[in-house]
Amino acid sequence: MHNPGQKERATVDFSPPTVFGITDHSLLEKAEPKLDPQLTENGWPRLWAMMDSTAAWHLIKLYSRYVDPYFPILSSHQIPSSPNELNKMPLALLTAICATALPFVMYDDSLYTLLLNPPSSEKLYRLCWLCISQELHAPSLATLQACLLLQQRLPTNMYLSDTAFAWTLMSTSLAVAQTIGLHRDAESWTSIPAWEKRLRRRLWWGLYAMEKWVALARGMPSHLGDDDYDVSMLMQEDIQDALSDSPDTQSHIYHLSNLSTILSDIQRSFYSVKAIGKTSNDLQYSLDLARPMRVRLKDWRDNLPSNLKPVSNAVVSGEDLDGNGSLYLSYIVTHVALLRALLRPLDRWPTIIKVNKEEPDATYEGAKAVVTGALLCVKEFVEFVERLTGAQWNAFWHSWSRPNFAIAGSFMVHLLQVVTPPNQAESQSMAEFSKYTFEKEHTELQDWIRRWRWATRISANGAAGVKGLTNLGFIKVETLMGNGT
Repeated sequence: MHNPGQKERATVDFSPPTVFGITDHSLLEKAEPKLDPQLTENGWPRLWAMMDSTAAWHLIKLYSRYVDPYFPILSSHQIPSSPNELNKMPLALLTAICATALPFVMYDDSLYTLLLNPPSSEKLYRLCWLCISQELHAPSLATLQACLLLQQRLPTNMYLSDTAFAWTLMSTSLAVAQTIGLHRDAESWTSIPAWEKRLRRRLWWGLYAMEKWVALARGMPSHLGDDDYDVSMLMQEDIQDALSDSPDTQSHIYHLSNLSTILSDIQRSFYSVKAIGKTSNDLQYSLDLARPMRVRLKDWRDNLPSNLKPVSNAVVSGEDLDGNGSLYLSYIVTHVALLRALLRPLDRWPTIIKVNKEEPDATYEGAKAVVTGALLCVKEFVEFVERLTGAQWNAFWHSWSRPNFAIAGSFMVHLLQVVTPPNQAESQSMAEFSKYTFEKEHTELQDWIRRWRWATRISANGAAGVKGLTNLGFIKVETLMGNGT
């Protein structure tokens, strides 16, 4: 009730100001731990011993054409206007760009001589890491950009998973981002130019997506909670100043960012330590929890522009590559991550029916829905792999694509274990529940796995094998199923 004699309290919309930590770089000379000065001082000579500035300049152009449209984490304002000014760039960032662009050297006629004596990508990445290590005392946007590009390094062994370095580097990248305030929305900041605000938003969402996908690949909890940042979602105007003007640049990263938020919700709802305990034995609870996420996934797919969708026997216009395959693979694996969680309560099938004797029909109906959805997902994955062309395999693939192929392949084996009919002894002990099996689905799944194994063997002889994209998934599935299966 309003009291006329009482003064109204004024309300002020007050947000604490953003506090910047500015490092006096002259103080860094004594910062420890640090590398041997000889290592860092010889950085530029080591780079120019591998290539001259003109070759590095052409590699930047290749990066702009074949990488930037799908991962626009750089700004044109960061690139010098001529090869003679490349030494003004941070060495870590320049070496990371050159190393990432190396697989595309054959698409530049002026770099044919480089093919005869190509620079070592390993040496470039080592130099990049050396420079990053020195920059960690006072990191910058370029430090983070170099960290994210270092994640693109091709595997040393095509048939083995990455070492723990990938996750450690990801954690370092997030720490760098927070150190430079990237997790805060910079729209109202007056101390930086408009192009840097746009770059910060692109760079944040590039980091966000990579962190979520690397966490999934490593089976680790994400370090990035929804309450720990206030950066708004990407908009079309944020893609200005990127290195490429490709139409893909304005849509790929936007849809990837949105998809990664769905993945984040799946990870939090089904893959945290506490969530696993709640969902692994309760099918109905898991189905209810998954329903809104399945709706969001459907909406994401329905709203995907036609140029980002896989097309049967896709023909790329002109002489170009199509790097959107990794985006659609990410969508499939997001769906896989959700369905894999829903399969957990069915791992003990058909024994679970004996436990739920009172409502076997309802239990079977729920299980049937999960298995049917999983089969549709397998179908989409196998057909996706079968339709990939050379122009897609040879294009840029996000660093998490390799484990994504393995995750989808392992999912098929997991599903096969669930739908495999009981052996004779089990059948006799569960005769009254014999109708609650998945024999039809088992036969269909075996056919899809056969087709996948053949498509993977074929692709492994081309660019997919050179990049190690499908090798890891192939060896994992073959190991799980056993030789001669």
